Amino acid sequence: MVYRILLICGLLLVSCSTPTPAEPLPASGEAAIAPASQMIDRGNDFPTIGRPAPDFAYTLPDGSNTTLSALRGRQVLINFWATWCEPCRAEMPDLQQIADRYGDRVVVLGINKLEQPELFEAFAAEVGVRFLLIANPAGDIADRYGAKNIPYTVLINEEGTITALRLGIMNYEEIEQLLDSTRQGAA
Repeated sequence: MVYRILLICGLLLVSCSTPTPAEPLPASGEAAIAPASQMIDRGNDFPTIGRPAPDFAYTLPDGSNTTLSALRGRQVLINFWATWCEPCRAEMPDLQQIADRYGDRVVVLGINKLEQPELFEAFAAEVGVRFLLIANPAGDIADRYGAKNIPYTVLINEEGTITALRLGIMNYEEIEQLLDSTRQGAA
């Protein structure tokens, strides 16, 4: 019960605070865990290629709040996942390789579907992930993005437009090809 009250308070802060620009997270041996998140854009239609990505807010590990839209100017790869999902586990090291290779140019965000953030640290250590893992226990972000099955990946270009939607596991080479093809304007 106490955790739910803290989560609600955190979500209220997210919705009431002015977002701060998202800076790349410092490289470290541990995953960065965003303990709270919520949808801002509550539209009814599922995102499609060529349309703006629905915006959401999340709390960074340092307690500051930011939004997806604050990442404009960089490609963003959103991966919906869960700790119990074996294909999700299998693709996490490849997603980390992408984050390592592209640095600030491609921001990798792992949005968890319906689990509490207390599970993330052990999961991240087990699969070798250091990119930002975002807790979304309410599942509103996954619902808005149409991520009913996972892993589900959304690629967003520098202008905030969705350039690719992929259901299922991808390896490093497939992710890299997807990034390259969408940079050239084809998906």
